[in-house]
Amino acid sequence: MVDLPNSMSVSQELDFLYITYKNWTDKKVQSVFAQNTCEQTEASECHKTNKSVRIPVVYLNSEDLPEMINGKRGDPIEDHPFDRTFTGENIMKSFLAIKPSIKRSYASTPRTSLR
Repeated sequence: MVDLPNSMSVSQELDFLYITYKNWTDKKVQSVFAQNTCEQTEASECHKTNKSVRIPVVYLNSEDLPEMINGKRGDPIEDHPFDRTFTGENIMKSFLAIKPSIKRSYASTPRTSLR
């Protein structure tokens, strides 16, 4: 019989990683949105006329998605939410928290057949 970890511990570890990832992604989305707001405001003809303000519609599109998920190439690691969260070290910590009896690295564990 295979020794499987408690599914509650698996969920807790995954929740921890994804909550961390979500927090950093939310900050990145706000940054991208602010950047788009500035670019679109500068490009529009916003001006006051007759006590009314014309406000441009600012939006995020599919071209912004890769930057929101993992930043731009060349940015520091702090601006890469996915790479910052799912490092080899963080993944291994989660794996060992789920299965603390494993003392050697996952990479050196022999593969077994499912036959």
